[in-house]
Amino acid sequence: MAFFDKLADVFARQTDPPSPPERFLASLGTPSVSVAVLDRGSIESRCFSTVGDNEGTRFQAASISKPIAGTAVMRLVSRGKLSLDNKLLHVLPDELLASLGPPGILRQITLRHLLSHTAGFRTSAYTGNGHNLPEKLSAFPGQQFAYCGGNFAMLQIILETVFETPFADLVQEHVFDHLGMADSTFATPAQDEDDDDDEGGHFFARSWWTGNKPHDTPWLHHPELASGGVLVSAVQGSLEPDVPVGTGTETETERFLPRALAAEMLTEVQGGMALSWMVSRKKGHAFGHWGGNSPSFRCYAVGFADTTGGVDGRDLAGGCGVAHAAAHLKGWPPIGTLEQLQDVAVPVKDPSRGVDGRWEAWVGRWSEGWRIERAADGAPRAGFGELEAALELVPGALPAERGEDGPSIDFLVGGLSVMLRLHGTRDERTIGVWNGLTLQSTMLRRV
Repeated sequence: MAFFDKLADVFARQTDPPSPPERFLASLGTPSVSVAVLDRGSIESRCFSTVGDNEGTRFQAASISKPIAGTAVMRLVSRGKLSLDNKLLHVLPDELLASLGPPGILRQITLRHLLSHTAGFRTSAYTGNGHNLPEKLSAFPGQQFAYCGGNFAMLQIILETVFETPFADLVQEHVFDHLGMADSTFATPAQDEDDDDDEGGHFFARSWWTGNKPHDTPWLHHPELASGGVLVSAVQGSLEPDVPVGTGTETETERFLPRALAAEMLTEVQGGMALSWMVSRKKGHAFGHWGGNSPSFRCYAVGFADTTGGVDGRDLAGGCGVAHAAAHLKGWPPIGTLEQLQDVAVPVKDPSRGVDGRWEAWVGRWSEGWRIERAADGAPRAGFGELEAALELVPGALPAERGEDGPSIDFLVGGLSVMLRLHGTRDERTIGVWNGLTLQSTMLRRV
């Protein structure tokens, strides 16, 4: 069975009896979910939609725009046109610069500070033209990581001023054209632009509040902040930047980015943030970014720094669950959440996955009131506190963690948003509880 047929089967089996995968995903909050997978140079994509969207439909990718903008900067650095240590805030309009803080400190802010969200500003997101006072510098450059979309608004102005070229054209030349990303652009569609393609689908995906209620505004329209959140891309042409180095056969001058510069781009600076890309502090091989505007789409792009695999998803109703399932079906290492907004993401279940018989070694009572039981039919179940009822345990669709005593055993608890990860050596078994309510994890010990 082909990869996306397997993924569709996993989604279909979330209900009993099975239902069309796009209907299940719509029940989670969106009528369209587009997924692309890059595996050793081969790109596959699939759009699960109840409203006629397809793999060529362009989604507004929200803050995935930031690492694409950062990749354009790194490309300019590789060609000797910029340096990460350039101090360029002085090219901002005088009125803006005067409102931002102490001039002597502002002039010490580098492109590296802007890309790593360590410049000292704290504008995390854009919520509209509220005529509020401009944000001022809150900390010394380099003192503290604070996610800041405003950094990329300033970066866009700097690039357009230095190169006397619209930002969208710079990224088109240095990223999209070079990588053959014909379905990606920073040119924002007009609000009244016809969004139907020649095959009856939608050229631009429209925003929805839920799986059955459309947003009154079709998409975010704010071109002056393009670098921070208005990238428009079809999922079928969105994954090339997840391989920033190359295939390994090119010379350094032929690579999209020299290996050393690509490594610097993906090296943590502070707080799990590298240069425009987020990196996992728990799984050093994973990097990526998430995004979500209103109106816009929830997006998640993630890849491996040491292999040639990656997943990109648009309007991810299941959050990181899609990435979990893709890595599981591909036999990849765990991807995870990159730990920026949440510690864990509870996966979907995989009813077709066999139950690992080792689970019986965890039968008994555990801390915080948990217990693992063997049902009358021999199946695993979990109970909590003084509640008499116990819920069935079903294998999760995510890669296992490896350890001295073999891979973890991962179970979804009944119909709850909770996963139990059974792991540990024979002498010290543990259960990790992934809590979908708090998006945090806790560790249980036997009592």
